[in-house]
Amino acid sequence: ATRALLELTRILHPAHERILDKVASLAREGSPAVRDSVFFVLGQLQKFQPKLAFELCDLGFSNERNPYVLVSLLRSCRSVLRDRPAWLCRAILALDDRIMANPPESDASEALADQIVSLILHLWLVHQQGSAEARINVWLATPTRYEYRLCSALSELRSELVRGEVHPVADSDERVRKEAVRIVETLTRGLVAKCVIPNSEFSGMDPRRLRSALKILDRAMAQIYFASGAQAFAGRFAEGPSDVAAAERFLRELGPTLSLMAQVPHPSVCHRLLETLEYLIPVQPRQVFLLMTSAVLQGGEAGGYEFEGLAAELFVRTVRRYIADYKHILLGDDETVRHSLLESLDRFVDAGWLSARHLAHGLPEMLR
Repeated sequence: ATRALLELTRILHPAHERILDKVASLAREGSPAVRDSVFFVLGQLQKFQPKLAFELCDLGFSNERNPYVLVSLLRSCRSVLRDRPAWLCRAILALDDRIMANPPESDASEALADQIVSLILHLWLVHQQGSAEARINVWLATPTRYEYRLCSALSELRSELVRGEVHPVADSDERVRKEAVRIVETLTRGLVAKCVIPNSEFSGMDPRRLRSALKILDRAMAQIYFASGAQAFAGRFAEGPSDVAAAERFLRELGPTLSLMAQVPHPSVCHRLLETLEYLIPVQPRQVFLLMTSAVLQGGEAGGYEFEGLAAELFVRTVRRYIADYKHILLGDDETVRHSLLESLDRFVDAGWLSARHLAHGLPEMLR
């Protein structure tokens, strides 16, 4: 019956006032399943009954408490409120405050948080709503308190890290991409500064905060890895990026964040970082090599990365690739490169990996 009534609102132009009143009544007083059906079709209603669609949005944000129904509302409201970003910003921030104060005990709580985060990011990145930016900055200032929202935001930002063509440049794409990069870098820098650098042994740190910080950093590095395109070239990195200009831009803009990630004492973070850098070798081989060895000697060593089998395999493969394709970098006048190579390789030799021992034994001959 509800679906039939909603179909009537689409067919009749203008729809009878009694029909519109009945739809609004269902959104207020119907069962959760009925209310969900009403909010689910807001996008369609917007095309034929825009006034009713907005009234239903207003009603939903003001009155709805069921998390499943709220998810449907948030998924459907963007098209309705495209021309009312300021109104939507006030409504979504008020809803976020309400949910944070009284988190729903429901299977839909994470889906609801995901929708809230997505809308707040959209309102800042696309519509430049200052209050949405302020909310994001609150999350960034106290990241372990807002762990789930930040992890959700990082997933949302993945595609924005590579948004836009290199040529021609679109100003709107540039702004969104650079702001996405700033958010990820700010988050990473804050977590590294607070949770890694002063506490290399993690002594005295609340274990829950530490786990939360490392979880966020792990999510951030995973999203950077997927954004880079490295996963599509797994096992055939010698081909390199298909769009060299875009890869150069990626390394240039994300370089500071990658340098911060090199300090994180978490094997998963270190491995994703090295996989990303392996893919980017053709772009800036010297810079990439120093970043890789920095990761092994800093966060890698602190987190026991050298004891991982996949770590030894990846690093030995990378060094052999440099010997084959970029020997001039290893044989140049820069002692920093050779020193970092030997120090990093020693970590895997000391960990007992046979492949690393064979490589170290034959290295002098290979570099002649």
